Amino acid sequence: MTDNKKEKVEETTTENKEENFQENEENEIPDSNINKEDDDGLFDNINNSKERKKRRSKNDLDGRCFQCKYCEKTYLSDIALNNHVKNKHSHLVDIVSRGRGRPRKNPGLEQGNSSFPNAESKFKSFFDCTLRAKNPEENFDLIQACQDNFNNIYTKYSDRLFKDITSPEEFRLLKLELEDKPESTCDIAFWKYLEFCKDNTNREYFDFIFKFVVLFRECINIRKGEKFTETDKADCVPDMCNEFVSEFMETYDYFGLEVNELIEAIQHCCHWLWENHHTTSRLTLVNN
Repeated sequence: MTDNKKEKVEETTTENKEENFQENEENEIPDSNINKEDDDGLFDNINNSKERKKRRSKNDLDGRCFQCKYCEKTYLSDIALNNHVKNKHSHLVDIVSRGRGRPRKNPGLEQGNSSFPNAESKFKSFFDCTLRAKNPEENFDLIQACQDNFNNIYTKYSDRLFKDITSPEEFRLLKLELEDKPESTCDIAFWKYLEFCKDNTNREYFDFIFKFVVLFRECINIRKGEKFTETDKADCVPDMCNEFVSEFMETYDYFGLEVNELIEAIQHCCHWLWENHHTTSRLTLVNN
């Protein structure tokens, strides 16, 4: 083949490539090796993606069904409206902020300064309701009430709890000698709280409080180490509230305790510990 022929063949090949490229460009087929069905799907996805990413104008009112009651601006979603209210009208509404990470397990069991405007009055009137009120005609012995109650708890749950004792008589909380303990411990703080409750409530609700204290104590010793409550102070108690309710109690179906009343008792106990200087941590009551 002569050089002229070679040049003509190369020119023809080049022209064919350019024509094929133009045809492919018009038909939106970037590569002849791509399967046509895959190619159609690919471009459909790209086109749809571009349509989805296209930003709507603020003046486009179509679909803006969520209207702000403070300034009458409208939004496409409830989330967008809530963000607007949070950013522009936070001074008009009470917004409970939540940081990043896992949501809090029990909104009423957070630490910090109290955000509940009537927190003090709530705790002062804790025993005023019928459920918790003391019966003037009722008088019971603290030690005997605790011993009877713990015997029932131990009989029911010794297969799951109280692995460090072999009989109810060995339960350390019921054998405290406070005069020999100048330094306050978790056990002493819990015992003083039980003494306080005994003087202010009826026997039935005291049994509820005692069971809660026993289980809370057991949870702390399991998480913090055996005999922790016997040797360490109660400063960590408020830190354990969420774990106690959401992991320990929930795992065992709350041991038959009503969960809302349980949370009320936890709040009251932790406030009492703080008020009586057994802990420096104070729970925040969130008014939901």
